[in-house]
Amino acid sequence: MNQHEIEYESHPLMQHLDKAARHTCYPCKLKLEASRFQPYIHSLLGLLVLAHVWLSGFLVYLKAQVDFGSYQTALIPVLILPVELCIACVLVVVVIYKDFIRLKVRGITVWQRQALGRLLRNILVFSLCSIGVFMIIQGLSQMNNLQTVLSPFLLLGFLGMAKFVMIETEDTWFWFSLTVCIEAGMLVGIYMIDYGGVMKIQEVLYLVMIATMILLIYCMELTRRFVMKWEVYNAVMSLCGFFASILVLLGEILLFTNTKFMILHNPFLLTLSLLACILYTISLSRPLGILLKDILTGHIEEPIPQDLTDSRFLLERPHSV
Repeated sequence: MNQHEIEYESHPLMQHLDKAARHTCYPCKLKLEASRFQPYIHSLLGLLVLAHVWLSGFLVYLKAQVDFGSYQTALIPVLILPVELCIACVLVVVVIYKDFIRLKVRGITVWQRQALGRLLRNILVFSLCSIGVFMIIQGLSQMNNLQTVLSPFLLLGFLGMAKFVMIETEDTWFWFSLTVCIEAGMLVGIYMIDYGGVMKIQEVLYLVMIATMILLIYCMELTRRFVMKWEVYNAVMSLCGFFASILVLLGEILLFTNTKFMILHNPFLLTLSLLACILYTISLSRPLGILLKDILTGHIEEPIPQDLTDSRFLLERPHSV
Protein backbone atom coordinates (compact mmCIF):
# COMPACT_ATOMS: atom_id res chain seq x y z
CA MET A 1 0.00 0.00 0.00
CA ASN A 2 1.54 3.33 -1.10
CA GLN A 3 1.42 6.64 0.72
CA HIS A 4 -1.63 7.89 -1.19
CA GLU A 5 -3.61 4.75 -0.37
CA ILE A 6 -2.62 5.07 3.29
CA GLU A 7 -3.91 8.66 3.33
CA TYR A 8 -7.14 7.50 1.71
CA GLU A 9 -7.75 4.65 4.16
CA SER A 10 -6.80 6.77 7.18
CA HIS A 11 -9.29 9.50 6.28
CA PRO A 12 -11.67 10.01 9.27
CA LEU A 13 -14.77 9.39 7.18
CA MET A 14 -13.48 6.19 5.58
CA GLN A 15 -12.98 4.62 8.99
CA HIS A 16 -16.75 4.85 9.64
CA LEU A 17 -18.06 3.46 6.34
CA ASP A 18 -19.19 -0.06 5.70
CA LYS A 19 -18.40 -1.94 2.47
CA ALA A 20 -21.63 -0.87 0.75
CA ALA A 21 -21.07 2.80 1.49
CA ARG A 22 -17.49 2.64 0.20
CA HIS A 23 -18.82 2.19 -3.35
CA THR A 24 -20.80 5.42 -3.41
CA CYS A 25 -19.77 8.70 -5.06
CA TYR A 26 -18.02 10.41 -2.18
CA PRO A 27 -15.40 7.71 -1.40
CA CYS A 28 -14.65 7.49 -5.14
CA LYS A 29 -13.95 11.21 -5.23
CA LEU A 30 -11.87 10.94 -2.06
CA LYS A 31 -9.82 8.13 -3.59
CA LEU A 32 -9.34 10.12 -6.80
CA GLU A 33 -8.07 13.15 -4.89
CA ALA A 34 -5.66 10.94 -2.90
CA SER A 35 -4.29 9.29 -6.05
CA ARG A 36 -0.74 10.10 -7.12
CA PHE A 37 -2.00 10.08 -10.73
CA GLN A 38 -4.39 12.98 -10.15
CA PRO A 39 -2.31 15.58 -12.11
CA TYR A 40 -2.13 13.24 -15.10
CA ILE A 41 -5.87 12.57 -14.92
CA HIS A 42 -6.48 16.33 -14.99
CA SER A 43 -4.21 16.68 -18.02
CA LEU A 44 -5.99 13.85 -19.82
CA LEU A 45 -9.38 15.46 -19.23
CA GLY A 46 -8.01 18.80 -20.42
CA LEU A 47 -6.64 17.23 -23.60
CA LEU A 48 -10.09 15.79 -24.23
CA VAL A 49 -11.50 19.32 -24.08
CA LEU A 50 -8.73 20.79 -26.28
CA ALA A 51 -9.24 18.04 -28.88
CA HIS A 52 -12.32 19.96 -30.07
CA VAL A 53 -10.22 23.06 -30.71
CA TRP A 54 -7.47 21.08 -32.48
CA LEU A 55 -10.03 19.43 -34.74
CA SER A 56 -11.52 22.79 -35.69
CA GLY A 57 -8.05 24.21 -36.33
CA PHE A 58 -7.19 21.29 -38.58
CA LEU A 59 -10.43 21.69 -40.56
CA VAL A 60 -9.79 25.43 -40.95
CA TYR A 61 -6.28 24.66 -42.24
CA LEU A 62 -7.68 22.18 -44.77
CA LYS A 63 -10.19 24.76 -45.99
CA ALA A 64 -7.50 27.43 -46.36
CA GLN A 65 -4.96 25.19 -48.08
CA VAL A 66 -6.90 22.71 -50.24
CA ASP A 67 -10.42 24.22 -50.11
CA PHE A 68 -11.81 21.16 -48.32
CA GLY A 69 -15.17 21.67 -46.63
CA SER A 70 -16.21 25.07 -45.32
CA TYR A 71 -15.37 27.38 -42.46
CA GLN A 72 -18.85 26.89 -41.02
CA THR A 73 -18.29 23.14 -40.82
CA ALA A 74 -14.82 23.64 -39.35
CA LEU A 75 -16.25 25.53 -36.37
CA ILE A 76 -18.78 22.84 -35.46
CA PRO A 77 -16.38 21.01 -33.04
CA VAL A 78 -15.84 24.30 -31.20
CA LEU A 79 -19.61 24.78 -31.01
CA ILE A 80 -20.11 21.25 -29.67
CA LEU A 81 -17.66 21.81 -26.78
CA PRO A 82 -19.62 24.48 -24.80
CA VAL A 83 -22.87 22.66 -25.60
CA GLU A 84 -21.46 19.45 -24.06
CA LEU A 85 -20.20 21.30 -20.98
CA CYS A 86 -23.52 23.10 -20.56
CA ILE A 87 -25.43 19.80 -20.77
CA ALA A 88 -23.05 18.27 -18.21
CA CYS A 89 -23.74 21.16 -15.79
CA VAL A 90 -27.51 20.81 -16.24
CA LEU A 91 -27.34 17.05 -15.60
CA VAL A 92 -25.34 17.61 -12.41
CA VAL A 93 -27.93 20.16 -11.22
CA VAL A 94 -30.61 17.50 -11.83
CA VAL A 95 -28.58 15.01 -9.77
CA ILE A 96 -28.30 17.51 -6.92
CA TYR A 97 -32.05 18.18 -7.04
CA LYS A 98 -32.82 14.44 -6.96
CA ASP A 99 -30.53 14.03 -3.94
CA PHE A 100 -32.36 16.83 -2.14
CA ILE A 101 -35.67 15.09 -2.84
CA ARG A 102 -34.38 11.63 -1.88
CA LEU A 103 -32.75 12.81 1.35
CA LYS A 104 -35.61 15.24 2.14
CA VAL A 105 -33.16 18.09 2.74
CA ARG A 106 -34.80 21.09 4.39
CA GLY A 107 -31.91 23.45 3.83
CA ILE A 108 -28.60 23.55 2.03
CA THR A 109 -25.17 24.16 3.52
CA VAL A 110 -22.56 26.69 2.44
CA TRP A 111 -20.61 24.22 0.29
CA GLN A 112 -23.84 23.09 -1.41
CA ARG A 113 -24.70 26.69 -2.28
CA GLN A 114 -21.18 27.15 -3.63
CA ALA A 115 -21.52 24.04 -5.81
CA LEU A 116 -24.87 25.21 -7.19
CA GLY A 117 -23.47 28.70 -7.73
CA ARG A 118 -20.52 27.36 -9.71
CA LEU A 119 -22.82 25.19 -11.82
CA LEU A 120 -25.22 28.04 -12.57
CA ARG A 121 -22.29 30.29 -13.43
CA ASN A 122 -20.90 27.65 -15.78
CA ILE A 123 -24.30 27.17 -17.42
CA LEU A 124 -24.50 30.91 -18.11
CA VAL A 125 -20.93 31.08 -19.45
CA PHE A 126 -21.20 28.01 -21.67
CA SER A 127 -24.64 29.08 -22.93
CA LEU A 128 -23.30 32.47 -24.00
CA CYS A 129 -20.28 30.79 -25.63
CA SER A 130 -22.57 28.39 -27.51
CA ILE A 131 -24.78 31.23 -28.73
CA GLY A 132 -21.73 33.28 -29.71
CA VAL A 133 -20.07 30.50 -31.71
CA PHE A 134 -23.39 29.64 -33.38
CA MET A 135 -23.86 33.27 -34.42
CA ILE A 136 -20.30 33.37 -35.77
CA ILE A 137 -21.01 30.26 -37.86
CA GLN A 138 -24.21 31.84 -39.16
CA GLY A 139 -22.49 35.15 -39.88
CA LEU A 140 -19.44 33.79 -41.73
CA SER A 141 -21.28 33.93 -45.06
CA GLN A 142 -22.03 37.64 -44.64
CA MET A 143 -20.06 39.49 -42.00
CA ASN A 144 -22.04 42.72 -42.31
CA ASN A 145 -22.98 43.16 -38.68
CA LEU A 146 -20.14 42.09 -36.41
CA GLN A 147 -21.75 43.75 -33.39
CA THR A 148 -24.65 41.30 -33.43
CA VAL A 149 -22.32 38.32 -33.92
CA LEU A 150 -20.05 39.29 -31.03
CA SER A 151 -22.79 40.48 -28.65
CA PRO A 152 -22.78 37.25 -26.52
CA PHE A 153 -19.01 37.52 -26.02
CA LEU A 154 -19.26 41.25 -25.24
CA LEU A 155 -21.88 40.49 -22.59
CA LEU A 156 -19.76 37.66 -21.20
CA GLY A 157 -16.71 39.92 -21.00
CA PHE A 158 -18.69 42.65 -19.24
CA LEU A 159 -20.03 40.16 -16.66
CA GLY A 160 -16.50 38.82 -16.20
CA MET A 161 -15.08 42.28 -15.50
CA ALA A 162 -17.88 42.98 -13.02
CA LYS A 163 -17.06 39.76 -11.19
CA PHE A 164 -13.33 40.51 -11.12
CA VAL A 165 -14.01 43.95 -9.65
CA MET A 166 -16.32 42.62 -6.91
CA ILE A 167 -14.34 39.46 -6.05
CA GLU A 168 -10.62 40.09 -5.65
CA THR A 169 -8.25 37.13 -5.84
CA GLU A 170 -4.56 36.61 -6.37
CA ASP A 171 -5.07 36.42 -10.14
CA THR A 172 -7.64 39.20 -10.48
CA TRP A 173 -5.16 41.52 -12.22
CA PHE A 174 -4.51 38.94 -14.93
CA TRP A 175 -8.12 38.04 -15.69
CA PHE A 176 -9.29 41.65 -15.58
CA SER A 177 -6.46 42.90 -17.82
CA LEU A 178 -6.87 40.07 -20.32
CA THR A 179 -10.64 40.57 -20.44
CA VAL A 180 -10.18 44.29 -21.08
CA CYS A 181 -7.83 43.53 -23.98
CA ILE A 182 -10.27 41.00 -25.48
CA GLU A 183 -13.19 43.41 -25.10
CA ALA A 184 -11.14 46.20 -26.68
CA GLY A 185 -10.18 43.90 -29.56
CA MET A 186 -13.83 43.06 -30.27
CA LEU A 187 -14.79 46.74 -30.12
CA VAL A 188 -12.00 47.57 -32.59
CA GLY A 189 -13.31 44.90 -34.96
CA ILE A 190 -16.85 46.31 -34.68
CA TYR A 191 -15.52 49.81 -35.32
CA MET A 192 -13.67 48.72 -38.47
CA ILE A 193 -16.32 46.41 -39.99
CA ASP A 194 -19.66 47.86 -38.88
CA TYR A 195 -18.78 51.54 -38.92
CA GLY A 196 -16.11 51.61 -41.62
CA GLY A 197 -13.35 52.77 -39.31
CA VAL A 198 -9.79 52.84 -40.63
CA MET A 199 -6.95 51.51 -38.51
CA LYS A 200 -3.47 50.39 -39.48
CA ILE A 201 -2.41 46.81 -38.84
CA GLN A 202 0.30 48.08 -36.48
CA GLU A 203 -2.32 49.77 -34.30
CA VAL A 204 -4.26 46.53 -34.00
CA LEU A 205 -1.07 44.59 -33.26
CA TYR A 206 -0.32 46.93 -30.33
CA LEU A 207 -3.39 45.58 -28.52
CA VAL A 208 -2.57 41.95 -29.39
CA MET A 209 1.01 42.38 -28.18
CA ILE A 210 -0.18 43.87 -24.88
CA ALA A 211 -2.46 40.86 -24.31
CA THR A 212 0.41 38.48 -25.12
CA MET A 213 2.75 40.25 -22.70
CA ILE A 214 0.11 40.04 -19.95
CA LEU A 215 -0.14 36.30 -20.58
CA LEU A 216 3.67 36.04 -20.60
CA ILE A 217 3.97 37.78 -17.22
CA TYR A 218 1.21 35.61 -15.74
CA CYS A 219 2.86 32.37 -16.88
CA MET A 220 6.15 33.56 -15.42
CA GLU A 221 4.43 34.36 -12.11
CA LEU A 222 2.72 30.95 -12.05
CA THR A 223 6.04 29.22 -12.70
CA ARG A 224 7.61 31.10 -9.78
CA ARG A 225 4.75 30.08 -7.45
CA PHE A 226 4.98 26.41 -8.38
CA VAL A 227 8.76 26.37 -8.08
CA MET A 228 8.52 27.89 -4.59
CA LYS A 229 6.06 25.11 -3.64
CA TRP A 230 8.19 22.41 -5.29
CA GLU A 231 5.32 21.47 -7.60
CA VAL A 232 7.48 20.34 -10.51
CA TYR A 233 4.70 19.07 -12.76
CA ASN A 234 2.70 22.31 -12.51
CA ALA A 235 5.85 24.39 -12.93
CA VAL A 236 6.74 22.60 -16.18
CA MET A 237 3.24 23.14 -17.56
CA SER A 238 3.20 26.85 -16.73
CA LEU A 239 6.70 27.13 -18.19
CA CYS A 240 5.33 25.73 -21.45
CA GLY A 241 2.82 28.59 -21.47
CA PHE A 242 5.68 31.02 -20.87
CA PHE A 243 7.66 29.77 -23.88
CA ALA A 244 4.50 29.66 -26.01
CA SER A 245 3.84 33.33 -25.20
CA ILE A 246 7.43 34.18 -26.21
CA LEU A 247 6.91 32.46 -29.58
CA VAL A 248 3.63 34.28 -30.15
CA LEU A 249 5.21 37.60 -29.19
CA LEU A 250 8.07 36.94 -31.62
CA GLY A 251 5.59 36.28 -34.43
CA GLU A 252 3.69 39.47 -33.60
CA ILE A 253 6.91 41.48 -33.66
CA LEU A 254 7.69 40.08 -37.13
CA LEU A 255 4.23 41.05 -38.32
CA PHE A 256 4.62 44.48 -36.74
CA THR A 257 7.92 45.17 -38.48
CA ASN A 258 6.89 43.64 -41.82
CA THR A 259 3.18 43.31 -42.54
CA LYS A 260 3.91 41.24 -45.67
CA PHE A 261 4.31 38.18 -43.43
CA MET A 262 1.26 35.95 -43.66
CA ILE A 263 0.92 33.09 -41.17
CA LEU A 264 -0.68 30.65 -43.63
CA HIS A 265 1.92 31.33 -46.34
CA ASN A 266 5.12 31.90 -44.42
CA PRO A 267 6.83 28.66 -43.26
CA PHE A 268 8.66 30.35 -40.38
CA LEU A 269 5.54 31.96 -38.89
CA LEU A 270 3.59 28.76 -39.51
CA THR A 271 6.19 26.79 -37.52
CA LEU A 272 6.11 29.37 -34.71
CA SER A 273 2.33 29.18 -34.57
CA LEU A 274 2.30 25.37 -34.50
CA LEU A 275 4.89 25.20 -31.72
CA ALA A 276 3.03 27.85 -29.72
CA CYS A 277 -0.25 25.91 -30.08
CA ILE A 278 1.43 22.70 -28.88
CA LEU A 279 2.96 24.44 -25.87
CA TYR A 280 -0.30 26.19 -25.01
CA THR A 281 -2.07 22.83 -25.25
CA ILE A 282 0.34 21.36 -22.70
CA SER A 283 -0.02 24.39 -20.46
CA LEU A 284 -3.82 24.57 -20.57
CA SER A 285 -4.57 20.86 -20.34
CA ARG A 286 -4.43 20.63 -16.53
CA PRO A 287 -6.45 23.81 -15.73
CA LEU A 288 -9.16 22.73 -18.19
CA GLY A 289 -9.11 19.22 -16.72
CA ILE A 290 -9.59 20.65 -13.23
CA LEU A 291 -12.53 22.68 -14.53
CA LEU A 292 -14.10 19.59 -16.10
CA LYS A 293 -13.57 17.56 -12.93
CA ASP A 294 -15.10 20.35 -10.86
CA ILE A 295 -18.18 20.32 -13.09
CA LEU A 296 -18.62 16.56 -12.74
CA THR A 297 -17.57 15.98 -9.12
CA GLY A 298 -17.48 19.40 -7.44
CA HIS A 299 -20.92 18.76 -5.94
CA ILE A 300 -19.86 15.46 -4.32
CA GLU A 301 -19.24 16.36 -0.72
CA GLU A 302 -19.82 15.12 2.79
CA PRO A 303 -19.27 17.43 5.76
CA ILE A 304 -17.38 15.73 8.59
CA PRO A 305 -18.73 16.65 12.04
CA GLN A 306 -16.26 17.82 14.62
CA ASP A 307 -17.34 15.02 16.95
CA LEU A 308 -16.84 11.81 14.96
CA THR A 309 -18.33 9.79 17.79
CA ASP A 310 -21.74 11.36 17.27
CA SER A 311 -24.22 8.52 16.65
CA ARG A 312 -25.95 10.52 13.92
CA PHE A 313 -22.71 10.50 11.92
CA LEU A 314 -22.63 6.71 11.91
CA LEU A 315 -26.06 6.67 10.28
CA GLU A 316 -25.11 9.07 7.49
CA ARG A 317 -24.08 7.80 4.09
CA PRO A 318 -22.15 9.64 1.38
CA HIS A 319 -24.25 10.84 -1.50
CA SER A 320 -23.69 12.85 -4.64
CA VAL A 321 -24.21 16.14 -2.82
